[in-house]
Formats: sequence, C-alpha cells, structure tokens
Amino acid sequence: MMTLQFAIVALVTLDFTIVALLAYLYFLPFRLGPAPEKLLEDGFFSAPGAMPDMRLYIDGAEAFDAVFEAISRARKSVHIQTFIWKEDSLGRRMVEAVTAAAGRGASVTLSKDVLGTFFEILGKGGKPGPIFTGSRGFGSKNISVDFRSLKPVDHSKYYIIDDNEVIFGGMNIADEYHDRWHDYMIGIYGSPLARSFADKVVRKNPWPQDAPFVIATNTKHGAQIRTGIAQVIDSAQERLVLEHAYFSAGMILEGIGRALARGVAVDLILPKNPSTHGPANRAAVNLLLAGNHTERLRVFFYPTMTHAKALVADGRIVAIGSANMTPRSLFVAGETVMFAHFAPDHPFVHRLNARLESDINASERISAPFDMGPWERGKALVGKYIW
Repeated sequence: MMTLQFAIVALVTLDFTIVALLAYLYFLPFRLGPAPEKLLEDGFFSAPGAMPDMRLYIDGAEAFDAVFEAISRARKSVHIQTFIWKEDSLGRRMVEAVTAAAGRGASVTLSKDVLGTFFEILGKGGKPGPIFTGSRGFGSKNISVDFRSLKPVDHSKYYIIDDNEVIFGGMNIADEYHDRWHDYMIGIYGSPLARSFADKVVRKNPWPQDAPFVIATNTKHGAQIRTGIAQVIDSAQERLVLEHAYFSAGMILEGIGRALARGVAVDLILPKNPSTHGPANRAAVNLLLAGNHTERLRVFFYPTMTHAKALVADGRIVAIGSANMTPRSLFVAGETVMFAHFAPDHPFVHRLNARLESDINASERISAPFDMGPWERGKALVGKYIW
C-alpha cells in the first residue's frame, strides 16, 4: 500500500515538475526595457522617406527564393535568427544553403530559442529541428549555433548577408510558410542601412536618427514596438488596414476605438481558422463589434491561414515585421518591426496595398458578434496570454 501511495506521489510530483518547467520556458519573461513615450518623431509622419532598394516579398515562394539567392552570394558572413526551424524539406534545404556558405569561407551564425522547438516537435515529424539536433555546427568550423535554451525568447526572423543584404519579417523556416501560409518578408539591399539593421538587431546599437525608416525592437534596452504601433494607429486620418494572424491586445483594440471615434475607416483581416489563438481572435472581434462607430469598421476572415503582421495607415505609413497584435508580442517577446512612411506611388507600398485589397476581396465579412459560451470565452482568455 505504501509503495502504491509513494508511486502516486512520485508521479504527481513528476507531472507537476514537468508542467512547471514547460510553463517557465513558455512564459520566460524577456525582461524588456521600458517602452519609450515616443518612437517616431513628428517628421516621420509629415513627409515620406527617401527609401533605399527595398522590396516586399509576398508569401513563401518569393521570400525564400530571395533568401536562398542572398545566401548563395555570401562571402563573409551569414546571420540567421528564427523562431522555428523544422526538420522538413525547407529546413533541410536551409541547412544545405548555410553549409555551402560556410564551405566558401563565410562565417555563419544561427540563432533560435527553445520555445520554437516545441512547435517543431508538434509538427508532423514529431522531433526537434536541425538547430537543436545539429548544435555542434553541422560539422563545419565556420558555423556557430546559438540555441537560446534559457535565454530570453526572441520571436524575430531575419537573415543578414555580408552586412549588405537583409531579409526579415514574419516567416519561420518550415514548409507551411513556404507552401501554404500567407505572409510577408522585407528585403533591404546594397545600402548602409543594411549594416545599420545588423547594428541594431545583433549589436544592439541605436538606429540612426537620419534614416528614412525606423527599425524597432523589443529588447532589454527598450520595448519600442508597442509605442510605434500606437503612434501609427493614432496618426491615421482616413483609413487603417490591419492584416494579422493573432489579434487580442487590449491596447490595439483601444487604439482602433480611438481611430473609429475620429472618423477613420478600419479594415481588419484575420485568418478564418488560425493555427492557434482562434478563440482570442473571435473575442477581440466581439469587443470591436460591440463598440461605438462600428459603421466605419469592417472585419474580414481570410479563407486560409494568413500569418501576416501588417498595418497600413492612410495607404502610406506601414508597420510590418514579426510582432503579432498580442500581449506576448507587444509586452514580453523579442520582436523586430519596420516603420516606414512611403510616397504613395512607391512600389513597396503600392504592392502591399494591392495585396491587402485582394485579401479583402477574397475574404468573408463578419458583421455580427460570435456566440461564445463559457468554455470558448475561457479558451479566449487563456489563449490571449499564451500567444
């Protein structure tokens, strides 16, 4: 009898320890620095910037073609930061690309954190990705792997090639991002600002004040992104368009409410069946539809998974990058977002606006609140803060 009681106590203790460890890893605070009162200066909103060679990549085929081409040109260095790197077709192809770059003499640094590994294990393969299993450097002395086991979570995704080319945005390294999910990446080429990007996100130096756009990060030095997003929302005079995968942060809902109150039209595009966060998305939609001035609000459900993180004010002021509109992304996790004021005819913003309109046309409009019972509301509350 005592043996059975001991076994039960031991099993419960083990289960509790595992759950506590997983909770610690999942909710590991990023220890973000304080949010600045202002990120974007008045001049940012008054006139568009003189942009360098900057390109918008829509969906994975375009984006990863550009990534592999950039890595193939690497001669000095490759730095990759990602959240998920799966052991699938795209993941193995990326291993081959960085191994080839290292073979040409380039110094390769690969960085990711442990949290993304849980998503890798939950995939079809049921095992961690190559960053975890190949932590000795894939057999090359030129490859350094920084597996961020107990370090603060960094949800950013970027590729820095020879400090001269940068591609960054929302896509992880996994087949669904390449083949199935809708998302965006941004490329910056042949400009000193590519090095400034590396200085900012890797070396933690300040972003140059005279740059024509702003790269903002969430780090222990400061949580810049939520300040910048609030400024963009509050700057809108005519229209806001948001296309996001995960949407639940109270400060964003409040900002949209202020925009609607001053006469701004708001279009919100969310995935109909997101990979996670579905109840939290629906609860946020219910709050918006129950508010005031909803005659200027349109909510759309995109038919397939959109993993996008894009915000456009008045057709020309853009916030785009890795940050979701969730408490975790805005208040806890490391993220990287570009804020840019484009001339209306700039190819980047023209292409982004056209795709957003196309996504609206392809989507189902949601006009009435969702009927959410206690269980669904409970899942929404928990999901809001988990992701």
